[in-house]
Amino acid sequence: MNEIVDAWNDFTKDLPLEPLLRIGLIILVAFVVQIIGGRAIRKSVQAVTNHAPKRRPGQLRGADDAQLAATLMEDRQRQRAHALGSLSRNVLVIVVWSAAVLTILGTLGVNLAPILASGAVLSAVIGFGAQSYISDYLNGISMIFEDWMGIGDTVDMGGIVLGEVEETALRYTRVRDFWGVVWYIRNGQIQ
Repeated sequence: MNEIVDAWNDFTKDLPLEPLLRIGLIILVAFVVQIIGGRAIRKSVQAVTNHAPKRRPGQLRGADDAQLAATLMEDRQRQRAHALGSLSRNVLVIVVWSAAVLTILGTLGVNLAPILASGAVLSAVIGFGAQSYISDYLNGISMIFEDWMGIGDTVDMGGIVLGEVEETALRYTRVRDFWGVVWYIRNGQIQ
């Protein structure tokens, strides 16, 4: 038994236990923050979607205009809540794990100034190269926040297509025209 303890002591005396414990704690905190934040976002989305209609608008044949309008607005609110919840979860994961990686690198003694400076330059290069993608996402976020259109709306996309909205995502909007053709229009092209 003493041989095992001696072997373990010989193995661990060269290991820097304090940085390893700090790294483990940083990873644990990142997981906890991600789980708690994800649950908070999920509960917020559920609170909004609990008010969602139990029936789809197509099932309200013969309903009066006030009931149909209320159902459509509740359905639109549910769609918006799901899209913003997905966006919030993605932002949470990126922020938490970026902070965790930078903190771990700082714990290991890595100089963060050159990494942050090169990250800023790299993000500027990516920003210029991916302008259309960034435009699509920013326009998609704006569409969701400002409630430009929702599923079931009949839209004219500036001569591109005239039809009914089937899906609104952050990057594109899916429209089915009156001949049954499905169109995917980038949100950056929608005026």
